[in-house]
Amino acid sequence: MKARLLWIVTLTFLIVQSMVLVAPLPSTHAATSSEYGYDDSQVPAKYKQAYHDYVDYDDQLEPLQEYEQIALTIFKENKKFKASDHRSSYVEITGIALPNYKKFVKGVQKVYTPNKDLARMHKIYVKGANYQLQGMLLFQKYLSTKKLDPSISKKANTQLAIANKLLTQFHKEMNAYTAKFSY
Repeated sequence: MKARLLWIVTLTFLIVQSMVLVAPLPSTHAATSSEYGYDDSQVPAKYKQAYHDYVDYDDQLEPLQEYEQIALTIFKENKKFKASDHRSSYVEITGIALPNYKKFVKGVQKVYTPNKDLARMHKIYVKGANYQLQGMLLFQKYLSTKKLDPSISKKANTQLAIANKLLTQFHKEMNAYTAKFSY
């Protein structure tokens, strides 16, 4: 009974701690950052619509960043574990990382893209996020058994590598898109 109570208290502490310690990421794009003084007046006329489309798009993504940050922080912390104690990693990934990342993916899928360029890049983003989710789910499956199956870990890592490639591509293309109106 005491061991179970200790386990519940520890898990509750980890959940609360992860939510308190992990702050949402600031926007990675300077174009929307007021601290640098970017606004509509500094954007060349031929890029004003692209700028406004981007701001609308980024505003939709901003509230989702907290879910992504929590999920990825917990996932990365638990990706390296001791084989003898993989159960706690399973609990944190199942209880914290996956629910947050699922909320993130669901939200990203609902984002409206105001122009063709953003729509094309957003497809890459959604695809990368889905691969990342699949990799996380496979890693959860890997941790769920008493005897760890390296083939499941390999599949998870393959999904995560594909996700990384797609998300890197998205960020490169988005940086090129915002470079038009970022100074």
